[in-house]
Amino acid sequence: MTDVAIVVVTIVVMIVGLAGVVLPVLPGVALIGIAGIAATFALGIDAAGWALVVVLGVLTLAGAGASYALPTRRGLKGDAARSSLVLAAALGVVGFFLIPVVGLIVGALAGLFLGEIGRHGDRDRAWASTRSVLRAYGLGVLVEMGAALAIIAVWLVATLLRL
Repeated sequence: MTDVAIVVVTIVVMIVGLAGVVLPVLPGVALIGIAGIAATFALGIDAAGWALVVVLGVLTLAGAGASYALPTRRGLKGDAARSSLVLAAALGVVGFFLIPVVGLIVGALAGLFLGEIGRHGDRDRAWASTRSVLRAYGLGVLVEMGAALAIIAVWLVATLLRL
């Protein structure tokens, strides 16, 4: 495969990964980071390539970690119980298979809300906890999108300079 083909295929995979950042069907930032690292190896690795691999790896881990940690930490601070978050994850998986495209989100929200209603017996408190987790999820998506765009920019600039 030529260098140009490697770059084009990598950019296409990275664009698909961007969709995965917004729609939690694909592991977006991980897909983008792995594509950048794999392409760096495919194009030939040298000292600059190793530095690029390290930077891409750090950005990938930071973005992926934030997207998983922020909703959980903020949700627990917002009075959402761990059991409600587990129910949200379980119903998110069920929703993923029952409702195409949006089922994961719908199932997770339903699970979280139902878990909190069961715990508090009060719809207002349950909704407040659910909103707290939603805000944290939104923040996680923003951080993940920032990391994804940084990975793409760093990889693209470094690759163009190396070619």
